[in-house]
Amino acid sequence: MLKKLILLGFVCTVFNLRADDKDTIRTYQAPSITVTSTKAKERQSPVPFSEITEADIKKTTSNIDLPNLLQSMPSIYTFTENGNGIGYTNLRLRGFDQRRISVLVNGIPQNDPEDHNVYFINLSDLQESLGEVQVQRGAGLANYGAAAIAGSINLTTTAFINNPGIRLYAGNGFQEFSGSDIIKTNTNKLKLEYSSGLVNEKYAFYGKMSQINSEGYRDQSFAYLNSYFLTAIRFDEKLKTQVNIYGSSQRDGLSYIGLPKDYITDPVKRRENYSYWEHGKDGREFAWGATTRAQEIEEFSSPHIELLNDWYITDNLTFKSSLYYFEGNGYFDYSGTDYTDSSSYGFDKVYPGATSPGNPLIRAWVGNKQGGWIPRIVWETEGNVLTTGAEIRIHQSDHWGKLQFAENLPEGYDPDYKFYEYDGFRDIFSAFARNQYQINEDLMVSGETQLVYHSYRIANDKFAGIVNPYTNTEGVATTGSNNLFNVEYLFLNPRVGINWNYSPEQNVYLSAAYTQREPRMKNLYNASEAWSGAKPQFRRVPIGNEAFGYDFSSPFVKPEKMLNIETGWNYISETYNLSGNIYVMDLRDELVKSGQLDQFGAPIDGNAEQTLHYGIELEAGVKAFDNSNGRLDLYANGTFSQNKIVTYNFALKDGTTIALDGNRIAGFPDIMSAFTLNYKISEFNFLLSANYVGSFATDNFGDLLTTNASVKTNLGGGYYADNKVDSYYFMNANLSYNFRDFMGTQGIRVHLQINNLTNNLYAAAGEGGQFFGGAERNFFIGAELSF
Repeated sequence: MLKKLILLGFVCTVFNLRADDKDTIRTYQAPSITVTSTKAKERQSPVPFSEITEADIKKTTSNIDLPNLLQSMPSIYTFTENGNGIGYTNLRLRGFDQRRISVLVNGIPQNDPEDHNVYFINLSDLQESLGEVQVQRGAGLANYGAAAIAGSINLTTTAFINNPGIRLYAGNGFQEFSGSDIIKTNTNKLKLEYSSGLVNEKYAFYGKMSQINSEGYRDQSFAYLNSYFLTAIRFDEKLKTQVNIYGSSQRDGLSYIGLPKDYITDPVKRRENYSYWEHGKDGREFAWGATTRAQEIEEFSSPHIELLNDWYITDNLTFKSSLYYFEGNGYFDYSGTDYTDSSSYGFDKVYPGATSPGNPLIRAWVGNKQGGWIPRIVWETEGNVLTTGAEIRIHQSDHWGKLQFAENLPEGYDPDYKFYEYDGFRDIFSAFARNQYQINEDLMVSGETQLVYHSYRIANDKFAGIVNPYTNTEGVATTGSNNLFNVEYLFLNPRVGINWNYSPEQNVYLSAAYTQREPRMKNLYNASEAWSGAKPQFRRVPIGNEAFGYDFSSPFVKPEKMLNIETGWNYISETYNLSGNIYVMDLRDELVKSGQLDQFGAPIDGNAEQTLHYGIELEAGVKAFDNSNGRLDLYANGTFSQNKIVTYNFALKDGTTIALDGNRIAGFPDIMSAFTLNYKISEFNFLLSANYVGSFATDNFGDLLTTNASVKTNLGGGYYADNKVDSYYFMNANLSYNFRDFMGTQGIRVHLQINNLTNNLYAAAGEGGQFFGGAERNFFIGAELSF
């Protein structure tokens, strides 16, 4: 990695010698791929949104994952599986998980097409290359990409053209462990960044490489992350072209299984890392568990290529194009001890007489490829802006599993033998149009619609090298490379809104949107777990002789459908920023958690007939003073909501149902709030932040978990008696100082970040009976040298 940093520095220096210094002071705008049709504007867009600027990002950025930079924004809470904010960090918006948040980088969708998730670990250190982050809440303005149920996150890369130079960064982190009364160095970061400024009045170049290494907070939960971001821009008279190449490679220790709740407040036990564990019969005390092995790791790489264009056809007509290609390739190795035998791997079919392998370590591989094109036309006339566009996205994947290690393997065993394998396919095509009409200088109305087509396919689904012979309703079994199924969805998603600027400082807005979201591939068929018993989730039809066939046109799981109404008020002046927003989200067939997890710690979910989310979001900011004594800014936000099941008849394993009507929905706090204090004087900056998250449920059973015997029986050996994450708070502090013109350089910026300032022992999230703790107090010290 160090050699790569040195090489990049040399290349950057060569480019810098060619840059024309007098031109770099001019202000140039990168292609407005960075100002996309999904971005909201103050006093125009009828949606609730909040923004973080590049200056704000630099106050808090260090070595932590991107979602942690957003936790001071309204209605957001985050947690990291390994505890310390570096690795698999998850973000919740209004309580909804990342699968219901549309995430875009420069307007390009980042949600995985098959499972809808966003893996921020694959966007390691991207925040160092960002110029702005905008978070919209509710259905918002996302008219392509993943369905925005909770909202959308628009990540816009920096306008580096106006900030030429070379920047070197190095930092180290220290973790407190109260159980041993020591402070241990466990993280470090290196970064090299370069911006050319404008070269020959036409070109600009940017490059960044970084390395973040963390040993994690929990045992065996390290994360070694390398990332890069390279950009080239060309400016022509009527055409702007930008090429971005970015991505990361990672190696990390698995820590996706949470802990018993009583471990969270124990300074030693809260660092445990199990690959599997169970409660005792009472559902409270820890019974037994298998500690994660040192070999249970993951390696993954995810290169991205983007070609972005703005063509100014006339003064009123612009054509925008975003062409992209992503890959994601890697594996994770996990333990198969105690719950597998020879038949689990198909040895009875391929190696007759084989005994069960000892201490098996399973390697699960996934290779993803996707390409897409998002063309848009923007036509501006007096008082009117019409945007039309389309999205074309093609995705395919290959999955397989094999034994990476095991004892007692059969004689002649092929080390490349794959006991399961299959290919996944996704096609997404959509067309959309939005019209914004300025009725007068104070009143704007907008309307839009999106027509989107989705398809899911699985082919080459094999176990022990043999195609899984699922039979359809005509009695025909799947063979060869035929598709097991091809499920299609067609959605029409309309939105309307109005914004009224009734004074120079104040505006009100109202919007209504109807949004639909297709199920995940795993909701249709969890083929990665077919070897351990998972079956296609489609209607079964009798076909004679006590046999049945799958109706692959009729999946059990239904798409989610949401009617979202938002109304709000904003007040903006030089001293005060105030806002309030009321929202109602009426969902039909919301996929809610069942309280059970798959073998990889992911919640198993099902459709609830009707759920209701409603609440109020409040924000207040004030510039307390700005004079010779410095500047003090205060900011606070609070979300107060109710998230209830209206109708849900939960199916138990014995074939009966139990009504969960009126229960809280898992993962949704009723209260979330954040506060920041920012003081700046001369080159010194101090930022103090605090977050409070109210209690929330880890399942949808409510009191039935302990009062209804059928629920306990349904959970079986996975029974637990506590299904609530208790309310918690934490505080972080960031201090920095810029030494200008340091030893002939542009300057050096030093900073100190302190996380969990008050050293609380808390659980940040939970799934069923598993809880994820936040790390104890930790520190990070870094310095950035600019040339």
